[in-house]
Amino acid sequence: MKLIKDMVIQNKAPNNRQILLNLQREPNLGIGKEIVYIYSLMEDEINYPKQKGKIIYIGEALRNKEATGKRFQHIFPDDSTSNNYVGNYTITQYYNLGYKLNLKIYELDTGEKREDMEHILSTLHLQKYGSRPIANGSTGQYSTPKYVEMIFSGNQRYYNLV
Repeated sequence: MKLIKDMVIQNKAPNNRQILLNLQREPNLGIGKEIVYIYSLMEDEINYPKQKGKIIYIGEALRNKEATGKRFQHIFPDDSTSNNYVGNYTITQYYNLGYKLNLKIYELDTGEKREDMEHILSTLHLQKYGSRPIANGSTGQYSTPKYVEMIFSGNQRYYNLV
């Protein structure tokens, strides 16, 4: 894999969520481009079971009908009402709390497959840190702010159990 983009994202800074949305205009993230990407914390660490680490998400993307760069809508525009399935609830929380995030995007070498590389990197993270990245599993219909708020609103009596 070859690093093609290395950027910092932080809420209420010039390098905010908008730079992610601008990735859809990047020539090297156009239609049919297969990539693997990693979100990390810049200044903080996560206490994973085996050791501290900075990686919070490992993903892959390919878009055949639009720019692959359009995939980078991980940070919800509104913390409580969005029903966007491609957003990531956990990455959004880190962003909204003011954490400085790093995004690295890699293009694949000949013969590498994006799903395989995502799986390999995630499994290596599991072996090294004792857990998959904290934000993996925080996308899809059951992780939108709208869904999470609905579950919270109807189940507050169980809140102290978690």
